[in-house]
Amino acid sequence: MKTVCVAAVLLSLISVCQPAPLECKKLTKTVAQGSDVLGRWYTIGMSSNYCWLPALFNTLLVPSFLVDITSTERQHYYDINVTLKSSGVCQNGTFQLFHAVNSIFFTDGQKNLKMEEKGVLLQSGCPDCLVVSGHKDAGIIVLLSRRPVITADELQEFEKQAECLGFYKPQIFGSDHDLGNCGNTDFESPDAAPEVEQRLKNMFSELFTCTTDTVLYYPRSAFKWVQQTWASLW
Repeated sequence: MKTVCVAAVLLSLISVCQPAPLECKKLTKTVAQGSDVLGRWYTIGMSSNYCWLPALFNTLLVPSFLVDITSTERQHYYDINVTLKSSGVCQNGTFQLFHAVNSIFFTDGQKNLKMEEKGVLLQSGCPDCLVVSGHKDAGIIVLLSRRPVITADELQEFEKQAECLGFYKPQIFGSDHDLGNCGNTDFESPDAAPEVEQRLKNMFSELFTCTTDTVLYYPRSAFKWVQQTWASLW
């Protein structure tokens, strides 16, 4: 009897080491109809198939993002204003995109679509969120919300979406969205040296973590499942 149980446990490891197919099918499905994208959005987090990309960006800049989307005179074209706040300094950037149903295309400023720069909107259990996934030089998934902070369950779902796409654990951005308190930071001054040093330490630590977590994720999950299953048999 014990031998049969062991065999069943070992044969089940294949399914343990993969995200649940039905769950992934739902989380990677595009939205069925156009979303209301107008208004202000807070960028919660980002994941990529290259762990170093969001890790470098997040640990060095420690950014917070505000995204304001307004309509234009032409249907399906939107003006986007992105405000990045890092170390108390605020910077703005504007661009235009085309959005219809579940697809998003960046434009060249002349309302010509950049076909290679396409994103899609994925389904989400978060009622006031946008989940945007895109592929160009690197795969990427971004979570935006009407709220500056989302719930733990909503964040967990976003992490599962990233996993289903084969991406690394998402980097969560800062929540300092006070645009009325934007100053200047001189990173060359002696006073800024400790902060720069700490960010560099965080960068190397995060790069190490994002790599080892991915390499060890499936063996750890399989071992934990085997322990729980074995204990339940007796």
